[in-house]
Amino acid sequence: MRTKVQAQKVADLTGGSVLLDEGKPTRKVALPGDFEQYRLSVESVSVLFQLCDDADEKVLGGWTITGASFEVEWPKDPQVASAIRSHFG
Repeated sequence: MRTKVQAQKVADLTGGSVLLDEGKPTRKVALPGDFEQYRLSVESVSVLFQLCDDADEKVLGGWTITGASFEVEWPKDPQVASAIRSHFG
C-alpha cells in the first residue's frame, strides 16, 4: 500500500496481517490464499498497490497506471472561461 495507515485498514478489512520490519509495521500486508477474494476490500482503501508473491517478487495486479501531458486552449468567451476557473478554484 502507499501508506502504513492504508496497510492497517486493509489488514483490518481482510483479516490479513501487516508485515513487520525490525518490529515496526510496514506498508505491506500478508493475505493468505487467492488475492481475488480480497480485491474489493483492498480497492475500497486504494487502487494504488503492488502485489508480491511469498518471495517478495512483484506480480501483476490487474491495474496499470498511466499518465498523459497535454495542453488545452483556454476558451475565448469570458463567461465560459470564468465557469472553468471557478470549477478549478
